[in-house]
Amino acid sequence: MSLKDFINETLKDMPQDGQSGFPSDIRWMRRLAWWMDEAISIPGLKQNIGLDPILGLLPGLGDGFVALVSLYPLWLVVKYQLPYWIGIKMLGNIVMDTLVGAVPVLGDIFDAAWKANTKNADLLEGAYRAKYPQRYAGNASEQVIDIDISD
Repeated sequence: MSLKDFINETLKDMPQDGQSGFPSDIRWMRRLAWWMDEAISIPGLKQNIGLDPILGLLPGLGDGFVALVSLYPLWLVVKYQLPYWIGIKMLGNIVMDTLVGAVPVLGDIFDAAWKANTKNADLLEGAYRAKYPQRYAGNASEQVIDIDISD
């Protein structure tokens, strides 16, 4: 398999901009979660891994960097004035990912399975949808437009 084929195969499942009615920063957060938790397909396994467990192999620096990246959705909770308990759940996911992920080798296996960034993206999108149903319009291609052209 060529490098180009590998990259195309890897990127085919990446969430695309415009797939949802969310603001651009929430869509960006979903793509970030995909890179951290799902981007790499391992032949023979049904589960993908992301950069999180790979970066975690770098002692100290990797887990610290991953923890900093994982704080981004907390800023979005504040920005969109979502319920505080969503932020607390997200923080719990980040702390669990960081503390257990710091254990050599076993922590990296845990990181591959826990997928804290994906959990946090799901929490963020669900809370946004619940708080701003009028802003969440979904994808325009999913909307049905009924036009009456009769006299």
